[in-house]
Amino acid sequence: MSESVRVRDERRSQIIDVWKTIVEVQQHFNDISMRIRSMFVTILLALFASIGFLLDKNLSLRVSSFTIRFSTLIPLFGIVGTYLFYFIDRYWWYHRLLIGAVSMQSR
Repeated sequence: MSESVRVRDERRSQIIDVWKTIVEVQQHFNDISMRIRSMFVTILLALFASIGFLLDKNLSLRVSSFTIRFSTLIPLFGIVGTYLFYFIDRYWWYHRLLIGAVSMQSR
């Protein structure tokens, strides 16, 4: 086998190894994304269950002349939690890392 063919085969092998590593990193970030989203669904279901429980028990908080039902506060916490999950998933770290992994592949 000539020297140039051996160097070319070695170069191809290195490129394939780099490509495999990049694909593994992308799979890792996709796994993280799916775990975060499944955690969000679990928390959302817990919020619905807590709303049902609080409606059944009719729990409330009396502040001077106002009566605040806990079943109205829980959806507000759910909205804040939803925006936090969206912020983490879209803007904070996940997409930045995934885009970084993809941009390394295109180099």
